[in-house]
Amino acid sequence: MKSTNTIISLLAASLLLGIASVSAQDAAANGGRRAGAGAAFQNMTPEQREALTQVNEETKDLNTKLTEARKELGAAVYAEKVDEAQIREKAAAVAKVDADLYVARAKAFAKVRSKFTSEQIEAFKNMPAGMGGRMGGGGGRRPAPAETK
Repeated sequence: MKSTNTIISLLAASLLLGIASVSAQDAAANGGRRAGAGAAFQNMTPEQREALTQVNEETKDLNTKLTEARKELGAAVYAEKVDEAQIREKAAAVAKVDADLYVARAKAFAKVRSKFTSEQIEAFKNMPAGMGGRMGGGGGRRPAPAETK
């Protein structure tokens, strides 16, 4: 479990670094003016980084639960025989955990919101799911195909 969290943290950091790199390219193309969401993250303080880590830490159990629910949905979708009731049941379970995760993330972020500038908060709002819009956690993935026997 700990290695999964480490991988997630590294992926989130990679996304943020990638955004910062694109932002620097945007700035060069715009005569030195920064553009895009990356500009908001390029100068993030250690305190802000720790705040994001705190948000992710508070929601890690739900992230894990969501991943498992998506795996179960994937298994139902790619089963040999289509069982519409089971697919709907698994999809509803994914939706419930996803909603729970959004609420938990909102509550966790509310505790650290004051550490971020309005520009950074806008950047979070405008980032695609799976990146800052979900604080690096779990969005945008589709169910994986079930393993074949």
